[in-house]
Amino acid sequence: MASDGLDPVRPVRYAIEALKHLENGYGIIFQDDSHALFNSCFFQITEEFYNDPSQKPNTDCSSIRKPIEWNLSVSSQRKI
Repeated sequence: MASDGLDPVRPVRYAIEALKHLENGYGIIFQDDSHALFNSCFFQITEEFYNDPSQKPNTDCSSIRKPIEWNLSVSSQRKI
């Protein structure tokens, strides 16, 4: 079960609770992601799990932190 550290809709605590009821469940937290996961690490982990649910997938890539890219510039096209 993948959780996103910045997700206001699906907090990590929900995944932790759900994992208690999954026999072959594994928890992965992507600390710097929000509600939608679209990164290569997530897809790699998912593919490994689908190929062999009895084996814990390699989740090393999920611990690599990536900086949040903030765009605070005001567009010159936008009139304030």
